[in-house]
Amino acid sequence: METSFEINLDPVDMSYFVMRPLEIAEIKLPTVGIVSSRYGMRMHPITHRKEMHRGIDLVNERFSPLFAVCNGIVEKVGEDRYMGKYVILSTVWGEVYYAHCSKVLVKEGTFVSAGDIIALMGNTGRSTGVHLHFGVKEGENWLEPELLLSLSYISYAWRILEVKGLIWLR
Repeated sequence: METSFEINLDPVDMSYFVMRPLEIAEIKLPTVGIVSSRYGMRMHPITHRKEMHRGIDLVNERFSPLFAVCNGIVEKVGEDRYMGKYVILSTVWGEVYYAHCSKVLVKEGTFVSAGDIIALMGNTGRSTGVHLHFGVKEGENWLEPELLLSLSYISYAWRILEVKGLIWLR
């Protein structure tokens, strides 16, 4: 018995799926580091209360470079007692947050490309050690950053299957 896989899309859906992977393919990792805390409920290391962690924490050495994950505009640069020094990028995915930076290297209103160094990792604000807190917010909803970052790999796999003729778009 032969099995084949076909994806049938009308022209409107086709344009959506053709354009979206191109945007997804431009996603870069925010830094090199080890994930020390994932998105979701956790025991907060400072308050010792169970709280929602709306991002991921990546650990590395102080002053490690932090990269723009995709093209965008620097929406806000600031400092507060929780996030410390931070950068917020406005992107096709929503607002992308980089918190606890030791130094911010970009200015508000600046266009950044995927892979540009925008800040350096630090230990500012409410933090227990050097790390990047990386979060993604679309409107009022926080998204799971690891899912967004994994989309770049899904897009890559999709493209390989298409090039090898294993999927067809009509």
